[in-house]
Amino acid sequence: SDDKQSGGEWFEAFLYATRRDIYDDIDLSDPTVLLQKNKMKSLTGGNKHNIGKIKVPSCHEGFKEIIQCMCKVELNENDNAEEIVTPRVEVLAEILIDIWMSRLVDFATVLKIAEIVGNKKRHDKLVIVCYMGAAHTRAVSDFFVDKMGFKKKTFTGKNDYDEHEMRSLKLPKHLWEVAELFS
Repeated sequence: SDDKQSGGEWFEAFLYATRRDIYDDIDLSDPTVLLQKNKMKSLTGGNKHNIGKIKVPSCHEGFKEIIQCMCKVELNENDNAEEIVTPRVEVLAEILIDIWMSRLVDFATVLKIAEIVGNKKRHDKLVIVCYMGAAHTRAVSDFFVDKMGFKKKTFTGKNDYDEHEMRSLKLPKHLWEVAELFS
């Protein structure tokens, strides 16, 4: 996702497709920083780039733009579609598909948890462990805690890893002894 805690990839892709001059002249080592700053230092020593003014269209606006482009492709059947489908429209389509797939994973996770919970007796104690990426974990947790009233006992892991840092978990003692979660 493209949120300020763990995103930036969609904005980076949009920047690549629409403002290659800026993309090639800024530090892209941490895409999340792109969402947190309004201006980025030029790598070639020029003025700072005002990336805060560059906005990825909303899903609705992006879809509308894609449809308009596809209508042009249909009207110009004899022309080369690659000349009509711009890099901007292509990246908007990729972002929309990524959003759809990401939400589909979140929804499938919610349904699986609901199935597990639904198969338990009313007074059974239940531990749900989700090992997913930060954006998915946050989306599923927010749904169950904020919308369904579940209690969030613990969060293990990190939201921000260095590029080459190993992504392994050291589970706290209470997760090795599940009964301790209910004491």
